[in-house]
Amino acid sequence: MTATCIPYTHVPHSSALLTDYLYHYDRVSHFYNGSPHDSRSYQAVAAQMREFTFARGEIAEVLARQNRTFGCAEPTLANIRRLSEPGTFAVVTGQQVGLFSGPAFPFSKHLRPYGLRSRLRTRALLVCRSFGWRRKTMI
Repeated sequence: MTATCIPYTHVPHSSALLTDYLYHYDRVSHFYNGSPHDSRSYQAVAAQMREFTFARGEIAEVLARQNRTFGCAEPTLANIRRLSEPGTFAVVTGQQVGLFSGPAFPFSKHLRPYGLRSRLRTRALLVCRSFGWRRKTMI
């Protein structure tokens, strides 16, 4: 199988926001807290998040209850429990089933946050858990 990379600038109807985010971040940087291409951005956001307080336990309980209903495995529940620990962050992605995207696209979408999580852990920047969701739409 031969893989070809098609830049988003060649994909019809790609928004200027998307293409600038990917290829000319300086044009859209004022919309975001930091560049996704710079590990220092993650450190800065993590420092801000450490000062932010929220109901970690309540969020983890809701997620655990929902996932038990879905019949999840124990490792999923273990990751959810870890979310209630201070200093733990989540890398979340979503996948809406797409027409014409090909069979590799969903795998690519779900592997990307795992790679980010691993890079952040390796550099000792953050303790992260990866989560994904999928939305099925019927036409």
